[in-house]
Amino acid sequence: LKFPLLVPSTCIRSLMWPEHQHVLDQLEVVAIATASLSSQAEEAARQWISTRRASRSSVASGEVFSAGGHEFAIGSCHPLAGGRLAPTTEVTWSVGIPIPVLDRVQFTHLDTEDSNVDLYETYLKPFLLGLRDERQKDSGQSLCVLAKDQVLALRGHEFGVRAIDPAARYGALTAATSVFICEVESPALDKVHVLPYEDTLPAAYSYDLFKDFLQPFFQAHPFALYREGDHFVFRGARFQVMATDPVGVSARVSNRTMVFCEGEALRPTILDLMPAELREDLQRLPRGLQALLLNTMANEEAVRGRLNEVHQVLRPGQGLSKADISSCGQVVRWDTAERRNETQQQCMVCLSEFANGERLRQLPCNHLFHCGC
Repeated sequence: LKFPLLVPSTCIRSLMWPEHQHVLDQLEVVAIATASLSSQAEEAARQWISTRRASRSSVASGEVFSAGGHEFAIGSCHPLAGGRLAPTTEVTWSVGIPIPVLDRVQFTHLDTEDSNVDLYETYLKPFLLGLRDERQKDSGQSLCVLAKDQVLALRGHEFGVRAIDPAARYGALTAATSVFICEVESPALDKVHVLPYEDTLPAAYSYDLFKDFLQPFFQAHPFALYREGDHFVFRGARFQVMATDPVGVSARVSNRTMVFCEGEALRPTILDLMPAELREDLQRLPRGLQALLLNTMANEEAVRGRLNEVHQVLRPGQGLSKADISSCGQVVRWDTAERRNETQQQCMVCLSEFANGERLRQLPCNHLFHCGC
């Protein structure tokens, strides 16, 4: 079965400013473009954070606040969607290099429904006007801070930040920022089944595979495409996409994608641990030779050494001529009924089963191969 017969973990949801009940683990504070940041302003910002921490107030990525005559923002936090400040929340101050004000930003509507409505007028404009009114109470110019690949949830619809100008880690959106919006061009998966590699999972502490790894990873990569067999690494753990629905397509993981992560963790093979270039090199060889190398070699270096030997043999000018190959052994025809009890039932070059009546070359050692192989 491609998908486990279990209830899926949950749908992916990447809300920006929902009501949060969980506590923030980490929080980053950034300063918005300013000629100079006084020590009084930084101290006022620290006081703002301390007050919110004491009241256990909720904050989220992108939220802007004024302190000491300057504007600051929550650049990032963990969990990604935001949460309550607590005494245990680790706060990082990245105020040395102020973030720029955005000239342009492009949003992509990640939902396929309501494609005929005016997306800006219906969803984005009310959201931005609400931020503007809120910031005017604080005499602020910046409405929010955005990062590429960030996702906003507006009235049940998701909008991903596809690009920001100037290109930077973060940018502040103001009333003067030009806003562009388009529909998403890639499809979304209905289901995806993902499993981790056993040797990359944490051993020193407990974790929730979905909440601690898969959910934040997919939230942080709303435009990435996935298909069966793909690999990705997040927080030191390596994962493989085991199955997708629809099958055989490259598509996004959206807030409506059902994410399955049930099943026994994968145990890596030498092929899994190889660098991509070595793996591609090996996969150019016939499947039987691939299997022989992988099954007899203990580690990557051993495979690399044997692969170099194979290349030396297969390079132009090396190996036997066609005439020498044709003179080896004899050509026979495979009789399935007569040979059903023999150990060798397939060609060890292409790994295909011998078919009744096929012409094979039998070497003096009695091993059989397709003539072409």
